[in-house]
Amino acid sequence: MRINTNVSAIIANYHLNKTDNMLSKSMQRLSSGLKLNRAEDDSAAIAIAKRMHTQIDSISQTGRNGNDGVSVVQTAEGALNEIHSMLQRIRELAVQGANGTNSDEDRQAIQEEVANLKDEIVRVSEQTQFGNITLLDGSLDRRSYCEVVGATENGAAITHTSALGRVVSSTDSVPADIYKVEVTAEATQAKIDIGVTVPGGSVSKADKGTIKINSTVVEIEEGDTQQAIESKIVEAATKIGATYANGTFTTDEYGLDAKVKITFSNDNVANLFTTNPTAQYMVEAETVTAEISDAASAGTITINDNIVVTIGATDTKAAIENSLQTALTNTGVTYSNGVFKMDNSNEKVKITFSDSAMKNLFATVPAAEKSAEAKGTDVVANIPTTGDVGFSATAKLTTDRDYVTVTDNSGFNMVMRVSKEGTYSFEVTDMGTMPIQIGIAEGQILDLRIQTVDLEALSLTYVNCSTEEGCTKALVDLDKAISYISTVRGCLGAYQNRLESAVRSIDVAEESVTGALSRIEDADMAEEMTYYTQMNVLTQAGVSVLAQANERPQIVLQLLQ
Repeated sequence: MRINTNVSAIIANYHLNKTDNMLSKSMQRLSSGLKLNRAEDDSAAIAIAKRMHTQIDSISQTGRNGNDGVSVVQTAEGALNEIHSMLQRIRELAVQGANGTNSDEDRQAIQEEVANLKDEIVRVSEQTQFGNITLLDGSLDRRSYCEVVGATENGAAITHTSALGRVVSSTDSVPADIYKVEVTAEATQAKIDIGVTVPGGSVSKADKGTIKINSTVVEIEEGDTQQAIESKIVEAATKIGATYANGTFTTDEYGLDAKVKITFSNDNVANLFTTNPTAQYMVEAETVTAEISDAASAGTITINDNIVVTIGATDTKAAIENSLQTALTNTGVTYSNGVFKMDNSNEKVKITFSDSAMKNLFATVPAAEKSAEAKGTDVVANIPTTGDVGFSATAKLTTDRDYVTVTDNSGFNMVMRVSKEGTYSFEVTDMGTMPIQIGIAEGQILDLRIQTVDLEALSLTYVNCSTEEGCTKALVDLDKAISYISTVRGCLGAYQNRLESAVRSIDVAEESVTGALSRIEDADMAEEMTYYTQMNVLTQAGVSVLAQANERPQIVLQLLQ
């Protein structure tokens, strides 16, 4: 028997250590709930599990990103809902103001509310924010840039051209590109020069009367001085959306819809004013009855601004009627039995007489009034026929005021504002939108675009309900504005539906990946408990056997006694 080497104890101790290590690992799995706690447990599996942890964390964050995007859309849509309500209120006011039962004072009160509502629309546009990000002022719209070649002012070339034009709005069907438009004539405002001369310093009783500026009546009263009359004209200009400075009326608005018409109640009042263009006798109605007298008179009669008939001093009534019918052939205007009328019954015919003698030659119903009238002009533009212009061959260009609109197939619609003659290059980019990261990899984003909502985009810049005519014109612009807001809200609704669908898809993906991770790294507690019990029993057995093995050398003492 040997005492220096207790082989039995060594063997028992080896197995006890091995069993104890396995028991410790089992206890770790039971206490952590994971069967993968260290790389030695399963190096390949733990690498897969860690990648899945990263994926799950990223997926969870993309879900929060999507919900943040939904919150952005809901914030913007809530503001647009209020703008929608304000537009409907403005249209209601315009309909009210267009009714002839309202006085000028009534319409002024209407205009004050309209002005306040327009200011509130601007405030909502500029101050609606999500965090520190403004939503409706164009900050989240696609960026576009303008350059103009050939623009001049007072004969000198304009070097800084970026402010000469802008893309007011564009649909999502407009791809990023450079689009070229050639402007050959800029839009103009309506202008009338009107000078006031009051003999004796104040208006006499014989010269009193009224002048009507568009539909706003200005009373010229006995005793009015030149300064008093000009003050009244300034007030009237404000009502019709125009300015009066240095003897010139200028409308705020550009284009064919911009009009200034000054009508004098009698010749004495007319003699107090000089106008450019010169005041003429005019009558405008759906039908104009014109009785031709036999009195000889020389001059011209103009129908609808472009049909001019010259009448000689010796022309007979029959000759004049024959000249009129010949000139009006295939023009959309007829003259029969002494009556002028348009072929389209909804349009008015306008008759202008060259002078009072010519007016007296035609006794008209309704009566002709002496007036001066000026209109603005729409911009004249086209798509260049050479070079790369960005637009397709099927694109169609239209103009309105100082705006150019190009439409094409597949919902392509692009509205641009231009101010000078020249060749405009509008660069439309994909930049400026809000990227919502709804995937865990690079490039998995949704570009959230909120179109600019301002007075220009809404066509509300020149809306003025101070007059009956202004209220009627406002209805067209308000319909455009309501349609624009509806389009923007529709796009936001589509974004919200898409984001909510993405969030639901993300939730399903997170659930699936989490389940897969659980199957890889989570411990089966029932199975592990069985293993733990086995190791626990083996450990106890190992301790008992080791104790007995350590007792074996004591037998040697019996041999030494």
